[in-house]
Amino acid sequence: MRVNNGVVNLSGEVPTHADYYSAEADVRMIDDVVAVENELQVFHPTLVPDNELRSNVNTVLIWSPEVESSDINIIAKSGWITLTGTVKACKHKHIATELIESVPGVIGITRSCLITSKKVNCLA
Repeated sequence: MRVNNGVVNLSGEVPTHADYYSAEADVRMIDDVVAVENELQVFHPTLVPDNELRSNVNTVLIWSPEVESSDINIIAKSGWITLTGTVKACKHKHIATELIESVPGVIGITRSCLITSKKVNCLA
């Protein structure tokens, strides 16, 4: 980490995307920080097998009281998660993404879930 005139530059490696975002959020809460340049790299020392990763992601979603996961399909391929299916509200799509980002071995997420309520307008 480097600091110059209130601009903090984060560099190095973190194990998950959740850690990447958390580090930046933590720095932004420090007094006198005016900007954050996040150059952290998400580094996965070992690739989690697809079936194990899919199972881990499924477990996280099942145990979340905020997401109805029965209509969400999960595909895992080389660390990349693809979600398809339907959710009832935009917030469920975002909550599912946040939960999945914390699963070790997840490199990225593609969300193709549709919102079932016609009243909800949700941007990806």
